[in-house]
Amino acid sequence: MYDGIEVIKMRLRDIALTERVGEQVTIEALLRDARTSSMKNGGYFLTLSVMDGKREYDLVQFGVKSEVAQEYIIGAVYQFQINVKTYEAGKDGLSLQLVNSQQRTDLNPADFYLLEERYNEAVEKLYKYLRELEPTIVGRIAYVAFESNWQKFSTLPAASSMHHIYTGGLVVHTVNVADISLLLAQHYNHWYRDANINTTLLIAGALLHDIGKVVEYDLTAGNAAQYSGAGVLTPHIVSGLSIVSAIAERLNVLSTPQVQELLHLIASHHGRAEWGSAVEPHTIEADILSNADMIDATISRRVLLNYNEPVGEGKSKRLGSQKFATYVSVPDPASVKI
Repeated sequence: MYDGIEVIKMRLRDIALTERVGEQVTIEALLRDARTSSMKNGGYFLTLSVMDGKREYDLVQFGVKSEVAQEYIIGAVYQFQINVKTYEAGKDGLSLQLVNSQQRTDLNPADFYLLEERYNEAVEKLYKYLRELEPTIVGRIAYVAFESNWQKFSTLPAASSMHHIYTGGLVVHTVNVADISLLLAQHYNHWYRDANINTTLLIAGALLHDIGKVVEYDLTAGNAAQYSGAGVLTPHIVSGLSIVSAIAERLNVLSTPQVQELLHLIASHHGRAEWGSAVEPHTIEADILSNADMIDATISRRVLLNYNEPVGEGKSKRLGSQKFATYVSVPDPASVKI
């Protein structure tokens, strides 16, 4: 008992914390990050970012020593005793205040990671695309790029907080973008006789558009993506151009039109300069790729926001440092199955 309230112990992924306001609970979770920050009164507070599958929360403790974060092992599993309180600006309207913690060496950290949904299917699809592209110049470049970087590429999330944030997310995002790009190309090649969309070039660009993330991101011990030193200085568009250009030069094809157009796809895939694009799209393939990238990132973000939410209700939720409004649509019993 704690101040007359029963203490409940459970895996983080199994407990509805919004139903435990005013209670003290003991949870088991993986530690992804630990950091201290200064308070206005001159003291410090501790923030522990923890996860268990799709469940992620920050735990806070006030009035700590500045060096306390160094006592924690990132990537280890801990048992955390927390007080659950309401806090409008917090995730799910909660403030999770840490009481104490204890490392659980008997629990496997891998059991707390989450592999991106349909990861194995995405790997097979990526291999299929590479086999289909193999006879072409851009296909050979793609093959070398993945052969050289597969170990890291295959394990990275696609982003640190906004979309495809779980292990293998970069592979799933890449294949989704290639699939969407191909669907759009086939649609517009059908509807416009003069579209002349180069699907070989487009798919190669889709596969390679985020190859630079192997330089931009490193995996933390807690299996999260964080910016590397090189990534801060040269974001993934810049490093992606460098990787592909170096391969093309080794293959003695850098000056060919196909490679120059491929480099344009990578350089322009963020669409606008204010979104980090090196140049705006100047080809129909670049238009399709930048929009396919945006579609997949946006839908994945919405899936994260709507996870475990009831239908017909709107709320405000945080991903990373940003706040979003989200609503889960009510299904129509007579809706058409497409």
